Amino acid sequence: MSVLIETVELTKSKKCYIVQASGVKYFANLDSGLNTCRGQWIEAEIKPSTDPKYYAWIGKWTHAQPSAAPQVAVQSAPPPLSPAVAAPSEPRYAEPSDNIAPWFWPSVSNICSSAIAHGLITKPEELNMWALKWAQVCIATKEAVK
Repeated sequence: MSVLIETVELTKSKKCYIVQASGVKYFANLDSGLNTCRGQWIEAEIKPSTDPKYYAWIGKWTHAQPSAAPQVAVQSAPPPLSPAVAAPSEPRYAEPSDNIAPWFWPSVSNICSSAIAHGLITKPEELNMWALKWAQVCIATKEAVK
């Protein structure tokens, strides 16, 4: 069965993995090697669970051949919109002080990338909200420490 590995997480007991593949959760052994397969298609042997309160198990697996993985139709990008304002004839350069990023931007980037990796951010609007809130936290913390 071809499945796309979406997430691989340790169980609370840390005795096996819970793997979300193509929208379905499965158990997998720690030595299965699936923790390195996020975002990849695999051909898996699924062993059904005898108890309905437990997930099925992923047994043996191999990387799926490119032809075995379902093909997703790729849509072309829409044509670019014409600019509402004409571009200036001469290039404009920012002042040196404008090129300095705020001190907290690396922190915002790290927090947002971690949230994306853990599935907490799934939409662009959520990314904007997280970035703004974390920037506010950084600024408030700096003000409180002064």
